[in-house]
Amino acid sequence: MNTLQEGRPKEKNATQQQKLIYTPSEVGDYLGLGRNLIYKLIGSGQLRGVRVGSKWLIPAAALEEFLSGARG
Repeated sequence: MNTLQEGRPKEKNATQQQKLIYTPSEVGDYLGLGRNLIYKLIGSGQLRGVRVGSKWLIPAAALEEFLSGARG
């Protein structure tokens, strides 16, 4: 069954929780930046990330800190 919602990101409602951690791709999509630039920001220390094995993850708090610093 095809609906208009297929292929679109699902909208959050008030009862859903905010994610606590994001991938570099998710952060790049959210900010409109490339994934490689997100990795450069992590490497330079401008964006805090956590390495888990071979994967980088960005805590929601780190993204908020980065955005707060970018604004002012």
